[in-house]
Amino acid sequence: MEKSFCVATCVYSAIEPKTAKAIFDARKTMDFDWLVYEGDSLIGKARCIVAHEFLKRSEEIIVFIDADIVFTPEDLKQLVDDVSKGFLIVSGYYPEREGRSEDIFFSQDVRLYARKKYREIVKENNLIFTPVDLLGIGFTAVSRKIFEALVEQKLVGCFRWGNAVIPMFFNTGVLVNEDTPFYLSEDGFFSLLVKKLGIDLLVDNRVQLGHIGKTVCR
Repeated sequence: MEKSFCVATCVYSAIEPKTAKAIFDARKTMDFDWLVYEGDSLIGKARCIVAHEFLKRSEEIIVFIDADIVFTPEDLKQLVDDVSKGFLIVSGYYPEREGRSEDIFFSQDVRLYARKKYREIVKENNLIFTPVDLLGIGFTAVSRKIFEALVEQKLVGCFRWGNAVIPMFFNTGVLVNEDTPFYLSEDGFFSLLVKKLGIDLLVDNRVQLGHIGKTVCR
């Protein structure tokens, strides 16, 4: 029986034990392959290579899970179900490793409440899905249709890696708008490409995740 989705983790140093355990727990009840691309410090390049390999496979959905995200099997199933129902790209919510919620996780409709914690906004407004300006890709399900459309509509360039030519789905740079320019991560770059297709970027607020951070103890 063909698998409907795969999970991909790009990691430079090591996978957090809690993340690895979450993957193994999920595989007890769901059938999926775990693609691990390790040892490359360029996360954008690593994600491009993984997406390229995904397009050679039969699954319809890829779920990017960073090496420091804590989740439950139900969280993973929820995102896969969302994309299977036609939402195409959906992320779970996770804070920065310092515990802050980034402004990019707020849609235009709720930025008036930016001083409140994101979870409070969700609860007060009974939000299931929040459309956002940019997505963090740390726990995100993406339909094959998005990658195929980006290639077919020639919205992405390519780079050579060994003997392969890899579509540049993820890149970094500086976004210049009417306000102060800001650094654009590979997540943001991909988000802007998806928006060119007219596809909404969604956060499923039922999927509340943990983000493992590191602190200095003195």
